[in-house]
Amino acid sequence: MTAFQITAGSRTTRIDNATVLTVVAATEAQALAFAQGWRDTDPKMAWTGATVIDIEADTPAATSLDGLGISVTVNDGVTPFTVFSRSQGPSVLSGAVVAGGADYTVDDVVTLVGGTFTRAATFTVSAVTSGAVTGLTLLDPGVYRELPTGTLATTTADGGTGLTIGTVTSQQHTLANVAASLVGLLNARGDIDGARFNATTRVLTVSSIADGKGDDAVTVEYLLNGVALPTYTEAIVDEGSAAAVLTVEFVASPVYPQLVRAANG
Repeated sequence: MTAFQITAGSRTTRIDNATVLTVVAATEAQALAFAQGWRDTDPKMAWTGATVIDIEADTPAATSLDGLGISVTVNDGVTPFTVFSRSQGPSVLSGAVVAGGADYTVDDVVTLVGGTFTRAATFTVSAVTSGAVTGLTLLDPGVYRELPTGTLATTTADGGTGLTIGTVTSQQHTLANVAASLVGLLNARGDIDGARFNATTRVLTVSSIADGKGDDAVTVEYLLNGVALPTYTEAIVDEGSAAAVLTVEFVASPVYPQLVRAANG
């Protein structure tokens, strides 16, 4: 990562009392996009013609960003639609098996009980011994207003009983957080039921085969206050057939641009 000094195109206009920003980003393009989306109320055009200067190499940056959003547009040529999710509240990062329960099998999906949420976290059973769970993989980090604490019960539609999870850790303002919210928005539509996000592989499934969207055009963008941040999606998979799954993969360990300093210049 590199630190860039960004000087506003119009030095006569103070933008939120600043005409110079220092932003840590991977590229000049990302740094400028961050400047343009820095605040909802800033006149973004003042940064459009800004001067961007590389001032320092290998500066560490945060791996989260308050205000990060992701937009997904699905276009069938007739009735296109867009869903947008912005970082909000914490999401689950991991959980440890306390009691393995009974009658579970690998690939069972279990849902965490507790907390205040708009979408509960789910795990996939990755290992069992004589029906008792010994390993879990995070499937959906959920979206919480208040994370659960202590030893937590789980539910499953796959037949197992008695699994409890403890030592739940969380993350906030991350890809997994925003993607989980996107899943809920997509599945709330009448024409999509198979959206999901795998936090391990970083793959967002926009729709399943059953949804019949596989031949639609899909656009995915990272946004900061409405301004696109480039190069964070690796591939959009459009199989060219309605009987196919629509997925998009996000880059591994993305480091989002971060404001280091704002000055009057």
